[in-house]
Amino acid sequence: MKICMVILACCGLQLAAGEPRDIREEMKGVERFGRELQELWVGGEVRAYWPREGTVLIYRTNPHPGDRQFMGVDLDTGAMAPAFDHAALAKALAAASGKEVRATDLPLDGPEYDAAGEELRFQAFGKGWLYQAGADSLKPDEIRPAPANLLPPGEILRGAGGGGGQAATLIVENTRGDEIEMFWVSGNHQRKSYGRVPAGKSTSLSTYVGHRWLFTDAHGDPLGGIEARAGATTARVGDAVADKPRPKRDESPDGKWRAVVRDHNVAVVPKEGGDPVMLSTGGTAEDGYSEPFHWSPDSSRVVAWRAKAEDVRKVYIVQSSPKDQLQPKLINYDYAKPGDPIRQPKPRMFDLAGRRELVLDDSLFSKPWEIAAPSWSADSTEFSFVYNRRGHQVMRLVGVRAESGAVRVIHEELSKTFIDYSQKFWLHRLPEPGQLLWASESSGY
Repeated sequence: MKICMVILACCGLQLAAGEPRDIREEMKGVERFGRELQELWVGGEVRAYWPREGTVLIYRTNPHPGDRQFMGVDLDTGAMAPAFDHAALAKALAAASGKEVRATDLPLDGPEYDAAGEELRFQAFGKGWLYQAGADSLKPDEIRPAPANLLPPGEILRGAGGGGGQAATLIVENTRGDEIEMFWVSGNHQRKSYGRVPAGKSTSLSTYVGHRWLFTDAHGDPLGGIEARAGATTARVGDAVADKPRPKRDESPDGKWRAVVRDHNVAVVPKEGGDPVMLSTGGTAEDGYSEPFHWSPDSSRVVAWRAKAEDVRKVYIVQSSPKDQLQPKLINYDYAKPGDPIRQPKPRMFDLAGRRELVLDDSLFSKPWEIAAPSWSADSTEFSFVYNRRGHQVMRLVGVRAESGAVRVIHEELSKTFIDYSQKFWLHRLPEPGQLLWASESSGY
């Protein structure tokens, strides 16, 4: 709400009470301000184009208002440099297309080098182009849609489609013996049909990056789906893609145990039958253990959560005209104020062989607003999670060693004002041990 008020004020839109008047021109000013603001925002756009054959990743950014710059990254060495001579390519593209082209704003989409790193293919002005930098040669080329594997239907229907800004092309090829139907899946998981494709035929759809599509057979049974990517993508629809079984969090990976909460304590029950084994005994209704469980890949450890119950402040309002009765009704709902005690679940680790809880020093995560992104390392040596401290001035990736329960800081973000955890936080753990990607605000952007 504060953001809206600032924008309206900047645009000169007066909100004071008075006689009704036509404010359409002011509203147009608000829209213009939004567009102009996007042009002034520099360094915040990064669009990557991953290669299908070569080893050069090309990405686009906006170093100055209204400009585009394409950089190349050698995926073998990490070396980074301009992806090509922007001035030379602009001159060649202007001559070949007959259109005005600025070197600082090349209208390229889907740029990609070949395996040898000598030929650059891209799309511009609705056509495909092939550029040979060594010979300074540019000529028209066919648009080569990137093949894409279909995703399981459940993944398409459960996911939240993103994007919506960059236009994309989706080519749907029906390799089945019966017709298929194409559905666009909205952000709230609603389907909208975009027609059918006969057996052995194909069609082209205009869509946007991040939008999700679902394909069904002639009887309406889901076959698979796809999330649109930049440029042109081909989806070949054939046999149904099976949904991946969703692992049960309470079951150990080796299939021998099932974790449960009994009388506010953690226990494990043998899958083949037998009495439960209690791993904790101090849990109570006011300070108990709870799910979800997180098993280590080797089934030697399990993590649960423990939190003290807190009284939450109530706010009371009077509903003057309730639908179910004639008299007004008093209604209350939870409304914690800054500084009030809140329920704060914290991780607790258990050693299955020793039938014991490992004592964790929680000084590195003592005042959580939220603990998120819990995960075990592939070798079962460490459990990690993201700690967001109340006040949102500390975001910390915390690691807990499985052998000893020792707690350490893996990565930390600190701010004297506010960390934008809801819009800018992003974490991706890489397969290689000890590697991760973290979207940092420490650069000031």
